[in-house]
Formats: sequence, structure tokens, C-alpha cells
Amino acid sequence: MKNLIYLILISLFASSCSDSDKILDDDDSKSPNPLVKIQVKAKQQTGNIFELIQFDIYSESSFTLLDIYDSYDSLVWTVPEVGRFHLFTDHSFTWRWSQNFFLPSKYKSILLGYKDNKIIQADTTYIDILDDKDFLGLNWKDITESAPHSTGYANVLSDDHELGTYYVFEDNTPSIDLSSFTRKSEDESVFAKRSEKILFNYISSLYTKPTYTTSTNDLLTEKYNQLFKHKKEGAKPLAIWVTDKSNIVLYTFKEDFADYYSFRIHAEPKHN
Repeated sequence: MKNLIYLILISLFASSCSDSDKILDDDDSKSPNPLVKIQVKAKQQTGNIFELIQFDIYSESSFTLLDIYDSYDSLVWTVPEVGRFHLFTDHSFTWRWSQNFFLPSKYKSILLGYKDNKIIQADTTYIDILDDKDFLGLNWKDITESAPHSTGYANVLSDDHELGTYYVFEDNTPSIDLSSFTRKSEDESVFAKRSEKILFNYISSLYTKPTYTTSTNDLLTEKYNQLFKHKKEGAKPLAIWVTDKSNIVLYTFKEDFADYYSFRIHAEPKHN
């Protein structure tokens, strides 16, 4: 009788262990971690052209970098009118970034999450970029001394070129120069010629067609000498825009160290 009871107890214990193991196995075979729903947030919703806008990735729930890699194959920030920026690769991840916008508009900022070549998460925010200052995000009255160096601007959405400005205060008159620089592996002389079109199209997109062009070359030269106090030696004007607050010229010149011609935008306040 004792042996029979002993065998029954062993059988029950073995059955209990088997059931317990089955539960653990079920727990281990649960589906992967749930999708981390990430969003994009701008530090400010309104800004000016050439003003730096900061963006961040965030989620309403806590997450780690490993959770991001488990949830997505790639994350892309896109502004449809401007370009795309990949936020992570196999070796790096961008949680925070900044962008300058160069034209006034209400931009749609979209964060896209991809898995197996499909969009599985999307978040949208809007940024209102204004052009309500005198020239390129600056007011003439605020320039009271020359800048110690030129200023470059963040543009993670494009790998073609970048813009830089340099302002001067001389003879009681402020001025701003705008230049373009290549971000590609191309000869500087090749890009120098391409920059003429980049700068011309950019200023035209802000202020429509120029007021004076080379089609009336004598008048163009006359207006250049009349409207601008700061003139670069040897510069040849190509187009002049006259706005409510500024006189703007696109000119070409030959650098001392180069055997090709460069192009630059120069602007000054309208003089009384």
C-alpha cells in the first residue's frame, strides 16, 4: 500500500513539473516587444528664415536604443519641399538635430518609421517659417560691428550645397554677403559657375525677378555705382534687386588665389 501511494505522489509531482515547464515555454515564446511609437517635436513652431530650429525624437512611453532597432529598420525625417534625412544607420542614431530653413513657408515635418520596406509609423508636425526681417533673417539696425567670421547654416535635408553669410559694418553702413559652397566632390571651378544659378534662383525666389539685369548693361553698372557704398574691387554686377528695405546685387569676381570667377550676393540697406 505504501509503495502504491509513493508511486502516485511521484506521478503527480512529475505531472506538476511538466505543466510548470509548459507555462515557462509559453512565456518564452511570446511575440517580440511591442512597437515603440516615436514622434517628432520641434522646439518652436514658428521661426524666421536662417533661424536655427531644433527637432527631437520622443515617445510617450520609455524606450531604449535597442527597442528602436527592434521596432524599425530605419527612421527618416522628411520635409517634402526640401528633402530627407536618415536618422539612424547600423552605426549611429540621431536623437536631436537642427535645421535652417531658407524660404518662408508653412513646412510639413514628417517622421517615418520603416520595417521590411513598409511605413509602420508616421508622425507630422508643422513649422511656420517667416521672412519678416530686413534681409536673410537680420535687421539692418542690429548690425553695429563687423562679424569676426562667416556663419554657416545647417541643412541636413540636402547634400548638394550650403549657404554662408558674412556681415560688415564699415563707414557707418552695414552690409551682408551671401555665398554658396559645395557639399559634393566636385572641382571648385565647376561649382563656382554652378553657384551663379543657385544664388540667382534663391534671391529671385525671395524677391521675384531682379529690377536690373545685364539686358540693360549700362543701366546696371550705373545703378550698381549709385546704390551701393561697399564695392568689391574688380566686381562685375550681374543682377540687382531693389526691395522695400534693401538693395541686393549678384556680382562676379576673380579671387586672388584662383584662376576662375566666383559669384556672391551683396546687400545693403536702402540709403536716404
